[in-house]
Amino acid sequence: MHGIVRSSVVALLLLNSAQFRPATSSETSPVVKLETSTLEGADFGPKPNELAFLGVPFASPPTGVRHWKPPLAVPEQTGTPKAVTFGSPCAQLPAQ
Repeated sequence: MHGIVRSSVVALLLLNSAQFRPATSSETSPVVKLETSTLEGADFGPKPNELAFLGVPFASPPTGVRHWKPPLAVPEQTGTPKAVTFGSPCAQLPAQ
């Protein structure tokens, strides 16, 4: 049963991710200005307001001596990074 559910979820994620399309060189990509950076997203549907900004960091990772400490703001970035792919998944134990 778990294998069927897992396969279905993977197939659904693949179908959904296939709908995200970064703009081609002849199109303009959607852009959003945040407090610390500007991000370039992707269209994911036929309507102009169907936009996606994926993998947007909300805080600096709590690594090293910062582990188990309150989050720090994301450092200011230069340029316009592309936000068109999902970030790393959250590490967790399998559901029982």
